[in-house]
Amino acid sequence: MRMGCQIMLLRLIKIKINLFVKNKIINIMKRFNSPCLYCGVLSRASTCRQCTIAIESRDPRRKERNKAYDYEWQKLSRLARTIQPWCSRCGSRQDLTADHILSLANGGQNIMENIMVLCRKCNSSKK
Repeated sequence: MRMGCQIMLLRLIKIKINLFVKNKIINIMKRFNSPCLYCGVLSRASTCRQCTIAIESRDPRRKERNKAYDYEWQKLSRLARTIQPWCSRCGSRQDLTADHILSLANGGQNIMENIMVLCRKCNSSKK
């Protein structure tokens, strides 16, 4: 009787450990691989490399638009959000983005004086 209880207990522990390990592996896989939005292949980004190349070849303006947001812009954006960790309009501290005060299309530059920190909601709703 006692031996049967120990075996059952060991089986339950093994099942719980297996579920725990399985859930950990699933969470790790979700973090690193998600299906491509276009073809469904697992990728570290939202689109796989092949679909990204195909999309850029169909829309040459897309590549031109992304040239403005190079490594220097990313550094300035990160610095601005570090210096001011809240939205300039509503004061939110979540989902912050950096935005040009005077857009590049209107002659603005990638300098700290031309950057404003906004939450994504305010940045999307600004006119």
